[in-house]
Amino acid sequence: KRTIESSGQHITEHSKLGGEFVRSAKPQFIDQRIKLFAQIKEKQDKILAEANKPEITITLKDGKELKGQAFVTTPLALARGISKNLAEAAVVARVKYTKRYDSPFGKGPVAAEAEEQAVADQEY
Repeated sequence: KRTIESSGQHITEHSKLGGEFVRSAKPQFIDQRIKLFAQIKEKQDKILAEANKPEITITLKDGKELKGQAFVTTPLALARGISKNLAEAAVVARVKYTKRYDSPFGKGPVAAEAEEQAVADQEY
């Protein structure tokens, strides 16, 4: 309502919330965001360090199975284990969850497709 009626202290008919944007070499908000990010990352790193990290089985497209650790093993680490060239050439990996693990950050992972989610929910 306030933005439509232009009745707020920093809003006029021809301006935006907070006034006009002014470029600067090092805006104040950047340091604030970096500090906030560092605080959040520190908290999440602590939660992850204390999390249960069960062994998992990763099934590759060709059916080969590799062992890994939940919340530790990454697609990039797997690619490096297969081939250095693969790791350097790969940009994205498709991950399908067949089991849901308790996430230290709250609700477990959500599958990309409804069918995969149903499998994950049955195992959870």
